[in-house]
Amino acid sequence: MFFVNEFLKSLEVEAPQKYHNLTIYPLKSKLAAELDILSLQEAMEMENDAISISEVHDDGGVVSSLFFKSGIDKPIYISGIILGNLQDRVVKSDFILHPFEERTVEVACVEQSRWGNRQKRSLSEYPVFSNIKPFLRQSDQSFVWKKVREKASSMNVQSERSQDIYLSHEESISDFKKHFYCRGDYVGMVVSIDDYSFAAEIYGINGLFPKMFSSLINGYAFDALDKQQHYELMRRKKLTVNQFLSATQNTKIKFYETQESEKIFDLKSDVDNLIGDAMAERDQLIHLQTFLV
Repeated sequence: MFFVNEFLKSLEVEAPQKYHNLTIYPLKSKLAAELDILSLQEAMEMENDAISISEVHDDGGVVSSLFFKSGIDKPIYISGIILGNLQDRVVKSDFILHPFEERTVEVACVEQSRWGNRQKRSLSEYPVFSNIKPFLRQSDQSFVWKKVREKASSMNVQSERSQDIYLSHEESISDFKKHFYCRGDYVGMVVSIDDYSFAAEIYGINGLFPKMFSSLINGYAFDALDKQQHYELMRRKKLTVNQFLSATQNTKIKFYETQESEKIFDLKSDVDNLIGDAMAERDQLIHLQTFLV
């Protein structure tokens, strides 16, 4: 856990970027590691079965699981919503798929109404909703479906599929996105809506955050469009970016579980109502996220 604290203390806040009510504060760190790692999107765009994602059972599948198989000699960072298969599903906890590794992974469905093959399998350019993200790893399926319905209602969309809810506001999201950029040396950001800092996304590998930036901005731009999000933020403690980072540094870090060299941590601050989680490989932080709730 020491290395997580050290990485958090090393963060440097860069000049903010703002459009309408959305502000991001890019972060840099001298402790970010060098690792030649692919994003899931990069792996899926490669030929020769660099990665395969399939149902656990060919004769029917299991809602809560997908099977990942690597066919290349590079590690792949697995995160996001997988479109296709029998249902659209989100990986509940980010992880690294090692060269030629095979793994059954816990997922959650973000498309309640369909159970049948969709021909094309792809990675959504949108992340899981922020009303789900802080609780995803330990939530059950009914909670996820409930939160998708709530988001559809607040955004006036008649759909139980998260992808459709996002796409209904695609033009507005694209307008936001044009006003934000990511430099190659950025390792993360703190996100503020209506001057309320409420989320942080931090990556411990150089070059990984820029690969995730587009999807993350899509998600937080969507939050900025959600009036219900504004009302909820007004009920929370108002923190500046430095206060938010300080609160993140002061969270109680609890070791949760491990799979070989992989480590998962829970983060919680009762004082500032901050929760989150972190994933590490051995003693190197890979991804950490915190949210004001």
